[in-house]
Amino acid sequence: RGHGVRGRGVTPPIDLRKSQTQVGRSFVDDSSANKTYIPKLVNIVFFCLDNPDKQEFINPTMLEEIKTMDEQDKVDHERINDERRLRRKAPLQFKRSKVREYLRTRFTEMEETPADSPLVIDGEGAITSAFIKDFMDSHKRVVKVARENAESYLSETNLHGVTITDDLVDEEGFVTAYVNQSYSQFNSTRSCLSYLYKRAGIDRPPEMIRSMEKFMAGMERTTRNEKRGLGLKISEGKKHMTFQAYECIAMHLYRSAASEDIETRFMLLLEWNLMKRAENVVHAKISEVEWRCDCLVFHFAKSKSNQRGEEHLGPWHVYSNPENPHMCLLLAFGQYAFCNPHILKGGGVPLFQGTNSKTVYARYMARFNNVVNKELVHELRALGYEPGDLASHSTRKGVGTWVCSGCTVSPPIVAVCLRAGWTLGGVKDRYLFREG
Repeated sequence: RGHGVRGRGVTPPIDLRKSQTQVGRSFVDDSSANKTYIPKLVNIVFFCLDNPDKQEFINPTMLEEIKTMDEQDKVDHERINDERRLRRKAPLQFKRSKVREYLRTRFTEMEETPADSPLVIDGEGAITSAFIKDFMDSHKRVVKVARENAESYLSETNLHGVTITDDLVDEEGFVTAYVNQSYSQFNSTRSCLSYLYKRAGIDRPPEMIRSMEKFMAGMERTTRNEKRGLGLKISEGKKHMTFQAYECIAMHLYRSAASEDIETRFMLLLEWNLMKRAENVVHAKISEVEWRCDCLVFHFAKSKSNQRGEEHLGPWHVYSNPENPHMCLLLAFGQYAFCNPHILKGGGVPLFQGTNSKTVYARYMARFNNVVNKELVHELRALGYEPGDLASHSTRKGVGTWVCSGCTVSPPIVAVCLRAGWTLGGVKDRYLFREG
């Protein structure tokens, strides 16, 4: 029986199912495609556009239209910057808005045929492993390294034609140098191209696969040797958040009088206590939360290691912490609920208000970054963190590390993996479950 607004009678249902075409495109998570793969593919097209000898790899049916939009983007960019200069404002970076949006749309809506791809990936003139390597090589990092480390590295690697002279060394004895981007960035490029071929319904050429596997193995060793020889940071990504740093941030937000910090602290405590990814937190619904005995219980529809969601995911129990109210998730939930009573009306109401998960996450990260990089910069520096060292994923890294090594009798690794949603692999995923 249908349900309608009082006085309007029965309203017809709306169809919220994806079309067959959209379902076919969802072989990877939509957020992965939209946030990682497609933006990287757009940048590959820009690389072709900026190098005349590479424009042959752009789909010839789209090339002229792309060039025309790019010229219009340049004209608009110059006009806007001229106006900013008159107002004595800093110039904006060239973003290629029209071309970027066009390419994003074409990659997003392309059918299961290589002819729809903005990049030529099949037949004569298709992209090659040499082209992919050229694109990867066009990205580099600028670092400052000690002169003796640079000279030693040059000697070990037999790099000819590179000489370090006194005029290249600053007052502190450091040299500015180009090095390769991180291995994960190279791997990201390879993954996005695999995604493109799968979207187009064709296989990558065997010679491309063999060549790229050999190149990636060499690049993994090269980037590792660069870090060792030049004294660069060994680990990739953001640092993990220690328990001391977590407590410091939680206390700062707890003492704040700003209403926005009630939400920020609640999200931080959810990430830590549930050991969940930010994606799960921002998608949480009030219907997935229940009170059971003396704890709150959370359920989640899916996780990264269980995309299909056919297995029971949870429950995740969280308990009060009356001795440390700044870290008490139940208190944070109560404060948040009092400030946002609409979430208590039941149904599938999102726990966090926003037009979509992107706006919720952006709001959280804007406040989080302001806290860790500005407001608590001195306190966190005393704990070993510099601005930029911590991000949302640092919380998940930190709680996993703390649970496993924060005491001499840590929980079993199976329990930790189940709590964090990490796959155990093979037969273990089928035989090891939560108890109770």
